[in-house]
Amino acid sequence: MELSLANYRKMPLACPSPGFRHNLLMLCLLQISVSGFHRAGGGQRALDVRRALAFALVPLVLGSVWLLHRRWVQDEFRDGERERGMVFDNPLDPAMERLKLFED
Repeated sequence: MELSLANYRKMPLACPSPGFRHNLLMLCLLQISVSGFHRAGGGQRALDVRRALAFALVPLVLGSVWLLHRRWVQDEFRDGERERGMVFDNPLDPAMERLKLFED
């Protein structure tokens, strides 16, 4: 461990705060954005509690979309539009082709 950290002068993740710590405008913007993030999360939580039935519909909608997609994929397999597994064979057309004058 000492050999791998021989060139470091500081411990990782123990660095001082970034260079804008003395910039008042940047600190104000950072504080406003963090408090806005917290207020938005609290507002969303309150909306979830008030409309619990609508929030319960989200898994139902996502599950129905998943089932619909699964049915589409099964139809594509059945119709031959999609193959199982990955297909790596993509041959190029040859630049020159022999004429097949005689059947072998």
